[in-house]
Formats: sequence, structure tokens, C-alpha cells
Amino acid sequence: MRFEFDPGKSAANLAKHGIDFVEPQRLWDDPRLFIFVARTEEETRYLAVGQLGDRCWSAVYTPRRDRVRLISVRHARRLEIERYESQ
Repeated sequence: MRFEFDPGKSAANLAKHGIDFVEPQRLWDDPRLFIFVARTEEETRYLAVGQLGDRCWSAVYTPRRDRVRLISVRHARRLEIERYESQ
């Protein structure tokens, strides 16, 4: 899978959430990756919840042709973790 992202937004995400947009690309290697449609009024966005190491992370993204465009990444919220673990 190919990924794209704004380098400035990746740096801002690192400062705010402690993770850039490079490492979270490995979320798509998680066989239990949980994806659902995120609420938005602009474009269709999705929330992917998966595990990296011992933490669950949530990545907001939008599909672009043959790529995944990362928009933000943060620690998964309790309800997101529960959905991930219940599948």
C-alpha cells in the first residue's frame, strides 16, 4: 500500500500526539485493523484503529486513487479500543 501526507502536518502531529505519519503506516500490517467511516462534511474520511507495539492508535485518512492520504494520528480512544478488541 502506498501512502502520502503533508510533511508539515506530520511534524505538527508529532508535536501534538507524539507520533509522525511514517510509523503509523505499519497499522495496515495489523491483521486486526479495524476501519470505519469517520464523520465529516467535506470528503469521505475513514478511521483506522490498529496496534503498534503495546498501544492502539487511530489514524484518520482518505483514499486517493492508489494511495492512502494520512490526515491525523492519535492514541485510540477507549471506545475505539473496545471495538478493535471485540472483533
